[in-house]
Amino acid sequence: MQWSSDYSYRNSQSVTGCCCGTSIAEAICSGATSNINLSTSNGVAGATYSWTVVQSNVSGATSGFGTSINQTLTATTSNAGTATYTITPNANGCNGTPIVVVVTVNPTPNVVALPASQTICSGATTGIALGTTNGVAGATYSWTRVDAGVSGVLGGSGAAINETLTATGSTAGTATYTITPTVGLCPGVPITVIVTVNPLPDVVAAPASQTICSGTTSNINLSTSNGVVGATYSWTVVQSNVSGATSGFGTSINQNLTATTSSAGTATYTITPAANGCNGTPIVVVVTVNPAPNVVASPASQTICSGATTGIALSTTNGVAGATYSWTRVDAGISGVLFGSGATINETLTATGSTTGTATYTITPSVGGCNGVPITVIVTVNPLPDVVAAPIAEAICSGATSNINLSTSNGVAGATYSWTVVQSNVSGATSGFGTSINQTLTATTSNAGTATYTITPNANGCNGTPIVVVVTVNPAPNVVASPASQTICSGATTGVALSTTNGVAGATYSWTRVDAGVSGVLVGSGAAINETLTATGSTAGTATYTITPSVGGCNGVPINVIVTVNPLPDVVATPNAEAICSGATSNINLSTSNGVAGATYSWTVVQSNVSGATSGFGASINQTLTATTSSAGTATYTITPAANGCNGTPIVVVVTVNPAPNVVALPASQTICSGATTGIALSTTNGVAGATYSWTRVDAGVSGVLVGSGAAINESLTATGSTPGTATYTITPTVGLCPGTPITVIVTVNPLPDVVAAPNAEAICSGATSNINLSTSNGVAGATYSWTVIQSNVSGATSGFGASINQTLTATTSSAGTAAYTITPAANGCNGTPIVVVVTVSPKPVITNTALQLLTTICSNTALNFTPVSTTDPATIYAWTSAVSGSTFTGVSLSGTGAITDTPVNTGNTIGYVTYTITQK
Repeated sequence: MQWSSDYSYRNSQSVTGCCCGTSIAEAICSGATSNINLSTSNGVAGATYSWTVVQSNVSGATSGFGTSINQTLTATTSNAGTATYTITPNANGCNGTPIVVVVTVNPTPNVVALPASQTICSGATTGIALGTTNGVAGATYSWTRVDAGVSGVLGGSGAAINETLTATGSTAGTATYTITPTVGLCPGVPITVIVTVNPLPDVVAAPASQTICSGTTSNINLSTSNGVVGATYSWTVVQSNVSGATSGFGTSINQNLTATTSSAGTATYTITPAANGCNGTPIVVVVTVNPAPNVVASPASQTICSGATTGIALSTTNGVAGATYSWTRVDAGISGVLFGSGATINETLTATGSTTGTATYTITPSVGGCNGVPITVIVTVNPLPDVVAAPIAEAICSGATSNINLSTSNGVAGATYSWTVVQSNVSGATSGFGTSINQTLTATTSNAGTATYTITPNANGCNGTPIVVVVTVNPAPNVVASPASQTICSGATTGVALSTTNGVAGATYSWTRVDAGVSGVLVGSGAAINETLTATGSTAGTATYTITPSVGGCNGVPINVIVTVNPLPDVVATPNAEAICSGATSNINLSTSNGVAGATYSWTVVQSNVSGATSGFGASINQTLTATTSSAGTATYTITPAANGCNGTPIVVVVTVNPAPNVVALPASQTICSGATTGIALSTTNGVAGATYSWTRVDAGVSGVLVGSGAAINESLTATGSTPGTATYTITPTVGLCPGTPITVIVTVNPLPDVVAAPNAEAICSGATSNINLSTSNGVAGATYSWTVIQSNVSGATSGFGASINQTLTATTSSAGTAAYTITPAANGCNGTPIVVVVTVSPKPVITNTALQLLTTICSNTALNFTPVSTTDPATIYAWTSAVSGSTFTGVSLSGTGAITDTPVNTGNTIGYVTYTITQK
């Protein structure tokens, strides 16, 4: 509802006096001072002048009074601004008609130089870009230049300073530019740019060129002659048939240069002087590099025997023609005639002592004045050793080993000895080398044979004079055992037959026995070994027989026969009897207590009311056994130990198998709401009496106290998140110590949604519509909302459901009423905690101002003081807007709240009207 009130007024005034200024407009540059003189033209005496001012993009203008306006004004933007002065004359208390004077303030440009300063080399061109950064368009730039040690043509104006400058001395000069920006007639603040001009140094090389031998170092000294301080020198180089020259910098060029061909090469250096970043004129220096020959010795080193002649050929491989070769020799333990020069070294050298001597040759190649790099060749001269045999002759039995020790008597170190051999009616003798001849020799007939050794000494590849040693070999019988070795169990008897196969008649046999973990009576000789042996420990023992054949004074080669005696293992079962639950696995560990290694165990089994037991072998009996009736059954195992093919004494182990119950859950799975209690009944269906039940629980997004055992699972569970959680129960039935097969029951726990009302309380006007938006804050998906309502002094509220409560409510009395909504959230069949939202419905206020107050007439420039009020609700706040008609006005606000306190001024010459439209806020 709106209320309107019209107010009208008339106002008139008279003005005496008239003013005119000496200028009605002025244009100045930013930062200049206005000059407006004020006077009266209609003759009214005693006139004074005051003014107000409105600035646009200008600062510095102020209101004032006097006979002239002289104010320093500054443009505040890049565009021209204005100071608009309204000047009012006054005489005798009466104001004349004001006039308006506009002062236009033109901005001044700035100037920025890029770069702000510059350093260039003598003869280079400046590059200074000029620009304006304060946004003033149309700037032009002019400059002056002051030179110090610099010359060049002056440009004077433009958008860039591009002038070629030359340093006139040996030190840096400067050109100082003063640059002024201008737009129209308004110049900006000048700036200064200093350009430093560095002079160019020269370079002098001493010597100006050079010739050197390959492999030596150049020596070119560099300096400056034109007096430029701080000069440095760098160079590049082009090599022709030369290596070793590199680009570089410094005050001298000292480089080791090598000719790369058989002709002279050159290194051409281009040297550039520089000072303060400025390069002077380069010069060129050529270094000529003459090649030098090399020398190659073939062989590069040599070892000869004392009294032999060297043979070393000398040549040049780098292509330099005309090379000659000379050498010197340093002897150590050597004698021989020195020749000194030539194309080959052929000298006879003799070792003068018992150790190796050396002749060290230093060989130098030469062509013209350039020597090549010398090389060194070492000739090693080895002395000749002798040989002494001890004994110088020997007689042994067939099958025995010779023992001829070899040594040197003339002191030559490192002597070795090699031999060849000729056999007669003997085998086993071979050529060889070493410090002794230890060979097992066998007569190949029934007569004595010989082995004739020719022995040659050698040291460092040089042979001494050979000697001869003869070994005589007498025949001997052999012996063969059948079997050659034997394995028996502890307490058994050996059976080894002995014979001779090489035809030597009259052989007899004797033996010794070495026992290791074996006992038994030793016989000692005969044609067969028959002895009863017993193992004395837990590991296999051995009886090692050494059997020797003999004829006359020569024993034949003994042989060894090893009889292995295996011990008998026992078996121990841990435990020696066992009781398990049906479906469990037996755990009978088998071991040996008497320490016999490598024991294995096999078993047979007899079952009674049991299934799953089988015969087998191994170190443990791990079999899953099941009771086949409601009574306990047995599996009776007979276990036999064995090791190395020998069986020990069997034992018996009985495993008793007890039956186990099952468990059934009702229901098999369950879904509840957060905070509810499970209800799962547990029972046994396989007839095993006396079962009890225990369980564990794995929670996923669920919390609650764990009970753990009983005939039913009744636990209160709470969802801990915004999505359904699960409690997974693993339930195990037990009778005695025998658990049955566990089962799993999963309980799904749905979370409870909450409800949030926005707003959580609301106040509306009678006839308006509530706007309560409903949502869930705890993240439970799929929530829905329903509500009931209790109305008090309100109509239009009803129960319902949805995501918002939008109902048109009407106050039924002159007092505020309420609609109290009880809102319940639900998700997945689970209700959350209800909330209550109260909507207050206020009746519409009635304005109670009198008719006289609602329509009034006032004079122009009279203040209003109208406050709209309502007795229905004194606290009501009103808003208003205004509209004018019939004339033109100042002092009228377009809108407002509360009291209307405008002071309307009718600026026309007819009655005008101001209409205020008032509404409840």
